[in-house]
Amino acid sequence: MSQNLLSGKLQNTNKGYGWIGGIIAGVALLKIPVVGVALGSFSVFMLLASLRSDEYKARKLLKKGKYYFNKEHYSYAYMLLKKAHELDDEKPEIMRMLIVSNIKLSKDPIESRILMDQITSKCTSHFSQGEIDTLKEMVMLQNAS
Repeated sequence: MSQNLLSGKLQNTNKGYGWIGGIIAGVALLKIPVVGVALGSFSVFMLLASLRSDEYKARKLLKKGKYYFNKEHYSYAYMLLKKAHELDDEKPEIMRMLIVSNIKLSKDPIESRILMDQITSKCTSHFSQGEIDTLKEMVMLQNAS
């Protein structure tokens, strides 16, 4: 079970790097102009496509959001995390950070509840039950105030 989770995490972190092998193969096949140039061009195209992917942008926005959250600039972190969530609404870490920054800013309690429901239903393998209970408690306290 844990090996499946580990391999899933490894697959997610290495996503979008297949273009490297294509460029190497394209350079190796450069003596055969049509095949080498075509393979190299396709690999460069895949490189550019992976750099512009929504998943890549979401990771960058999450990294910036964490930075500003740790600096206690919650409003800027919330804005970055909100954009990251729009690009990748399946990433549990984005949802968790968005809930916490939402609570710190006393923003929208309904949004917090919706995100909490998503975490409870989809992301139980990413967080321990203690973390989920802590988040639920924080959301309930936000709703009470």
